[in-house]
Amino acid sequence: MINQVSDQTPWRRLRLAALVLGVASGASLLVTPAWGAAGLLLAVAVAGTAHVQLSDDLRWRFLSIFRWRPGRHRYLYGHRRALYRQTENRRQKVIRRIKQHYKTAFASIAFLILAVAALLLVLRGPWWFDGEYIDRDGLRSGSAALVTGLRTALVQIIAAIGASVALLYTARNYRLTRRGQVTDRFTKALERLGSDEMYVRIGGVIALEQILQDAPEQALHTTQVLSAFVRRRAPRAEPINVTLAEKIVRARKAAKGRSTSSEAPQPLPTVPDEDVQAALTVLTQPDLRRHLVDKPAPDFSNLHLAGASFAEADLSFFNLSGANLSGANLWKARLIETKLENADLSNSDISRGNFTYALMNGVNLRNAFCARTNFTRTLMHRADFTKGYVYATLFAKTLLEDAVFESADIDEADFTDANLRRAKFTGAKVSDSGSIFDHAILEDADLSETEGIDVEHVVASILSNGTLLPEDMYSLPEIQERIRNSPAPRWDA
Repeated sequence: MINQVSDQTPWRRLRLAALVLGVASGASLLVTPAWGAAGLLLAVAVAGTAHVQLSDDLRWRFLSIFRWRPGRHRYLYGHRRALYRQTENRRQKVIRRIKQHYKTAFASIAFLILAVAALLLVLRGPWWFDGEYIDRDGLRSGSAALVTGLRTALVQIIAAIGASVALLYTARNYRLTRRGQVTDRFTKALERLGSDEMYVRIGGVIALEQILQDAPEQALHTTQVLSAFVRRRAPRAEPINVTLAEKIVRARKAAKGRSTSSEAPQPLPTVPDEDVQAALTVLTQPDLRRHLVDKPAPDFSNLHLAGASFAEADLSFFNLSGANLSGANLWKARLIETKLENADLSNSDISRGNFTYALMNGVNLRNAFCARTNFTRTLMHRADFTKGYVYATLFAKTLLEDAVFESADIDEADFTDANLRRAKFTGAKVSDSGSIFDHAILEDADLSETEGIDVEHVVASILSNGTLLPEDMYSLPEIQERIRNSPAPRWDA
């Protein structure tokens, strides 16, 4: 702490010196306008430099805002979860602050320039425009006119100060009035969300979206309201893995319910209702998520959201564990650190999606379309890719223990450093060229009935005596040598 204070002391003194220089330059404007204006500009430059050195946020803004961000369709060998999240959150916070304050900064600079220009025009304007017609000797003898002009200038300065104070009060009243209008609009939108008519509820969602565009500071309240609305309107999802005992209990409850009620249970919808889809679209807007970097994300676990549209949406840090997203459109969606444990993504389109650091243990990806998807450092224990299409997908350092790729079409996939222990590739088709298994852990994996797997793929991976390979490969000396002398994994999933 002492070292930190001592390091900042020179910059604090420099900022104080800039303040003194600015005051002196402002006073010298009456005598020598040119030197006074130059002194003011120098004071502003010195004060800005000192403030940048004393402010961590500004220092981050100038040094790190345009720096490369990890985790976007690239390997993250030198980064960890905490560093990635801290970097991303800090960058989003800086961008949000810049967007909030850049108008004020530009207005202040423009006001300062106009004030200096007006002062120079008042002091030197007559000599600039009509200097050849002014008699300097006559001006020295006209003391009465000088006094009158000085008094007039003082009155005008006092009037300007009064007008500035009135303007400040007007701005304060405007903010209070605007806050009251936003509150009234928010209340009316809540009333619409509670309506029994579909179109009225959709209008309530649209009203909240408009409030969010006009008042970004209401982002947290809007998110809380729409999240509660989705959880109330969307049905509960049926669990994927149900034990025999749970099935018996459910059958007994269903039989008991049929004995007391004649109504049959309603089937779950294939697509969300229009009001629910509208709320999901608003909640996953990238502009909204930028205002909630440090706030908890919505919890939609165990909800039935089959057929939902999340194209180019931002679902980072959402909790979608146990949710039914079968047939959903997740094209180019952002799901960084999203919880998708035991979620159902069968028949969905997740091409160009970013699932970096996502938690996807037990996820169902049957018949899913995965083209150029990023699964870097994703936890996908027991993931099911049966009959899925995997094209140019990145699985670098991904946990895929006990994963199932049965009858999957794998083309140009990158499994560099992936953990594929006990994975099953029965009936899968692997492209002869393009797919990468460099240092992939294939201990006890089943590749016995995999089409297209060649010697280069196997030799580049880490094998064990329990790895099942096609029968024609066991006799090859390089395969036997690789099994005996497989290197240790670079990382332990």
